Amino acid sequence: MTSNITRRHVVIAGAVVVAVTAFAASADTLATLGRSVGWNEWLSWSLPVAVDVLAMVALIAWFTPGVQKLGQWMTGATVVTSVVLNALGHLVATGHLNVGPGMVIGVSAVPVISMALAAHLAAEVTAPGDHQDDQEVTTDVTAPVTAEVTAPAAKTDRVTVTEPVTSGGSEVTAPVRRKAEKLAADQGGKVTIKQLQDLGLSRRAATVLRRELVAS
Repeated sequence: MTSNITRRHVVIAGAVVVAVTAFAASADTLATLGRSVGWNEWLSWSLPVAVDVLAMVALIAWFTPGVQKLGQWMTGATVVTSVVLNALGHLVATGHLNVGPGMVIGVSAVPVISMALAAHLAAEVTAPGDHQDDQEVTTDVTAPVTAEVTAPAAKTDRVTVTEPVTSGGSEVTAPVRRKAEKLAADQGGKVTIKQLQDLGLSRRAATVLRRELVAS
């Protein structure tokens, strides 16, 4: 069995490892800070959930149609909050900073704020709207341009082309043009787009070449 490992797989695997490791380190620091302000062993882990998990959810929302701006704002706010709280946690753990009333009040308010933000984000995502990922999106790759190519009545009828008529570019090589000219001459000046497509041209290039042949 052969293994087909691409750069994309390596990047994804590396990103997962970094994310998990960073989350573990941040969660431990935030849990320690939670215990320092009075939470018990179990509830202290609600702080990393309220901050770091919310940051990851907000990051996903950043790329979700309909809530991208809210997700972008929440990602920035939660990341900054996590950085500040991690710094406070390390300062407290190393004895460089004492826990005072202001810190207790500030840290204790984080879960409540996170709960409100999470509820708001969930309400925005589930609210009826024109989210692109909740409906079928149909893309019209053909520009709404109709070009009418009218040839002399003695040679051909009017042909309506329902796609953009642009230069055939490099598709119409000299050998292809000679074959097309010979084909048109053999048929009394008449040649169809389908016949030109059979020479290896796209419909667009065949349309342009047919117009040139008819005009000449």
